[in-house]
Amino acid sequence: MKDRYDTLATEFNITKGSEFYQKLSTEIMEMLSMKLTMISLMDSMSDESFEPIPIKSSL
Repeated sequence: MKDRYDTLATEFNITKGSEFYQKLSTEIMEMLSMKLTMISLMDSMSDESFEPIPIKSSL
């Protein structure tokens, strides 16, 4: 992932090591961590324990 980020940063003229580069890198890693956490949590739930709650329409 880091190699891909570096490639994209180069394509968009983002200077490696700049404050913007570092901030964007941190935000990307945080988003990926959250996504992996959600995938892990959803994967650990069995199908019987999770059922959607129906939404009642007021129309």
